[in-house]
Amino acid sequence: MPISLQIAHDKRRVRVAVEGPVNLIDGLKTIGTIVASGAVPYGKVIDLTFAPLSQGAKGIRQMSQRVAQLVRGRKPGPLAFVVRSDLAMEMIGMFDAQVRADRPLKIFTDAPSAEAWLDGLAAS
Repeated sequence: MPISLQIAHDKRRVRVAVEGPVNLIDGLKTIGTIVASGAVPYGKVIDLTFAPLSQGAKGIRQMSQRVAQLVRGRKPGPLAFVVRSDLAMEMIGMFDAQVRADRPLKIFTDAPSAEAWLDGLAAS
């Protein structure tokens, strides 16, 4: 599967790395696993460094609608995205605007900085 998922309950952290073409079903399965494991309030690092950005606006809209449904009534944890392109940053902006969740979200160009930011939020 082009998505790897790690959930560390002891650290209250989720790591998702996308390393190949992903369809809507792949994304929804990953989100479903996060919800089912009780990790919605955890800090999340979503690494899109090696993700081919083939979803397009329709795919982003479908994914964000599903995420919005799943987090409704829950307190979602902060999101740290790791990207290397302006297009990826635009897609994240579109995703965030449509989900409209009350949580911190920040974009990084490397995973250690994303992890450090989440560590700082958890310590405060």
